[in-house]
Amino acid sequence: MRIILVRHGQSIANAEGRLQGQKEYPLSSQGKEEAKKVAEWLAHQPIDAIYSSDLSRAYETAKEIAAYHSIEVQKDVELREMNLGRFQGLTRNEIEERYPDLAPLDWQSIGLGDVESIEALYARTLRVLDKLIKTHWGKQIVVVSHGGFIGTTLMALLEMKWKGKRAFAIGNTSLTTIDFNDPKQFVIVGINESPHLAYTIRENASTKIG
Repeated sequence: MRIILVRHGQSIANAEGRLQGQKEYPLSSQGKEEAKKVAEWLAHQPIDAIYSSDLSRAYETAKEIAAYHSIEVQKDVELREMNLGRFQGLTRNEIEERYPDLAPLDWQSIGLGDVESIEALYARTLRVLDKLIKTHWGKQIVVVSHGGFIGTTLMALLEMKWKGKRAFAIGNTSLTTIDFNDPKQFVIVGINESPHLAYTIRENASTKIG
């Protein structure tokens, strides 16, 4: 079984440097183009099911992918980004101004009631994987979610201890691919791969250098 985890395209909040968490933000114009490119890249892949977070930035991305496969996107609230409570929608500077005592701390491990704990997020990612494996064993599926969720999924699978920060950076519309030989044995085929954006990245780099 293969699960292809896709992060959503750039959102308006991404472009503004705001922490999103579970707050609703649509794709930016750049994000819409990124979604089209990842959809084109996956167009010739055999895909048996497509799941998405119910947040619009992920669902918009998933619909672009689904358009090439005549598959209906299945929304799942458990694929949402981590809940960042009071910090959602704020920039880092705004957080430092409003919550100077909390800004430098690890919010997910200090017991803030409105912030999803790292233990809860680990459990949620593994619960989602278990459900997908049981439902689609032997198939290839696409799951469109969020950077924090995908990065934490990898850490939970690898049983990595939380050290106050995610170990994996996950870019917009990047692909993270996991093959399961059986429900308890897996191979991480690729992490944070963006071959569909390679030309754009090179073009932007050339523009900045020139």
